[in-house]
Amino acid sequence: MCSVRTMRPSSEQNQRTAHQDVSRILIDQRSSCNVMYRELFQKLGLRRKCICPYKGTDLHGFNGSTIHPWGLINLPVTFENKEIRNSKKTVEVQFLVVPCDSVYNCILGRLTLAALGAVPST
Repeated sequence: MCSVRTMRPSSEQNQRTAHQDVSRILIDQRSSCNVMYRELFQKLGLRRKCICPYKGTDLHGFNGSTIHPWGLINLPVTFENKEIRNSKKTVEVQFLVVPCDSVYNCILGRLTLAALGAVPST
């Protein structure tokens, strides 16, 4: 379980902080990027104008489909193990926002795991 706190860009007059507990997160040690799917992006109340343009190539799925990501967004994300006291750690995470559906809300890759000092085990 991780808590996501997002800050609106300072250009907006009414700044506010969002807090959501997010479940259904895929930890992928082989992935070099973090992916946020449309459902989580909308659940957090984020706006497309907060996204930086994505200039990379389209993504190709296993089923042969092609999708163009909306862009990149940096968010402070707080991770916490509720079974361990004082285990909160907040890191800035850059997500590639993808306009498609998934059983997961997001994918966290190896760079975020390294920033956390996390060692995944099976």
